[in-house]
Amino acid sequence: LYSVPYHILMLFTIFVALFGLGFHRYFIIDDKGNLGIVSFNIFKPRKVKISDIEKIEVVKTGLSFIFKNGKKRQFYMRKWPKKYFLDALALHPDFKGEVELMDHMTNFDYFAFYEESKKALKLKLRKKGL
Repeated sequence: LYSVPYHILMLFTIFVALFGLGFHRYFIIDDKGNLGIVSFNIFKPRKVKISDIEKIEVVKTGLSFIFKNGKKRQFYMRKWPKKYFLDALALHPDFKGEVELMDHMTNFDYFAFYEESKKALKLKLRKKGL
């Protein structure tokens, strides 16, 4: 039988680990008005003030934060974690910026789909008298 060289397996393992770490990112909203950014990028700030966010541009593949000082940071996220993050951020009292859907007319609008499912759930609860 054929055997795979050891260094090829080692390189493949390193590739898979770094690929996984590259997609490992999430946000933490704390009570002090800070947004903690957990990602593999060690050269970017780990915390930003929520009040410094002027605008969030939402595209199918992620989010772009535009800050009051003109800087822009882009994050790639899946659609449902992105939706839940935007819900939590919109409810935070320090967030005074705007959220703009950039490509909602060109692709499947999952925000509308999510809203429809919430409306159906509310209607169902209303019928049960809750």
